Amino acid sequence: MPFFERRFDDRHMADDAATPDYTTRLMWPKRRLDLPEWEVMVGGRIVGWVRQVRIGRSSVVFFEATGMLDGERVRLEVTADRDERFRVVAEFSVAPQRYRRHLTNRQLRSISGQS
Repeated sequence: MPFFERRFDDRHMADDAATPDYTTRLMWPKRRLDLPEWEVMVGGRIVGWVRQVRIGRSSVVFFEATGMLDGERVRLEVTADRDERFRVVAEFSVAPQRYRRHLTNRQLRSISGQS
């Protein structure tokens, strides 16, 4: 099957109650040498992205997770486990308060209901 005809959607069933079921989709590169990037969707809604990154001259492949909160991107952790990053983005969409250290003061106030 040619590259451009392949489907890139993957469904993931949650292992525990804290993680919702989510779908990932490999996005087409914007430029020829771009590293892979995936959209993470929960209930058909895009909740974040996971992208492959290079850190220095390391030969290890790392993945950076980015979630959405109130229309703003929130950078989450970077690790070598891609599936773990998918799970983190899905969890962040349901319970952003579990990732408080990645949020600004304004974002913390918005999830706690303060003005």
